[in-house]
Amino acid sequence: MQDTTIVLSPLKAFMRDGSIVVYSDGALVTNVAVQGSGTRYSLGLVDSVSVSEIALDSVIGIEAFQHDVNVGGSVLASAFGGGAAVFGTGLLLKALFGSCPTIYVETAQGQELQAEAFSYSIAPLLEARDLDRLDLTPDRDGMIGLELRNEALETHYINHLELLAVRHDEGIYVVPDERGQPVGVRRMRPPA
Repeated sequence: MQDTTIVLSPLKAFMRDGSIVVYSDGALVTNVAVQGSGTRYSLGLVDSVSVSEIALDSVIGIEAFQHDVNVGGSVLASAFGGGAAVFGTGLLLKALFGSCPTIYVETAQGQELQAEAFSYSIAPLLEARDLDRLDLTPDRDGMIGLELRNEALETHYINHLELLAVRHDEGIYVVPDERGQPVGVRRMRPPA
């Protein structure tokens, strides 16, 4: 027997693969699937496709939201919030750098910022693996120096940290692909 819930408000389904499915007109949720007219956005919003059904076992969370706007309350909150934001920004500007842990590499000139880790993991439902490219060369003893910093003074919990080395020919530039796997490229050109 299938339990069925009709959701009339718009909703977002957060998928195990990092994609997000948006049902702007609501959806039918059963104990095995979410059904309705939806749009699936890939991780990083690179592309989107229309979907009519997704398996519930591939969903890690569902969030419902509304489009209704309380104009009076919004104007009052925006005015108060804007003033508080300007004041708070002035107080915290020096302490804030980025919202994610930053990775520094030891170079001959000192420490150099090279990556801001977990850029897409802005909420527990969106936690995912992250692969960041670091441009580093071991010193004459074969050692490398890395430092992971919490410059935004936030509470971070890192489940796993691993350093991957990719051996490649000269002239090859290694970057992560859309699945987070290292891939070597050459002859890169700026977009036209």
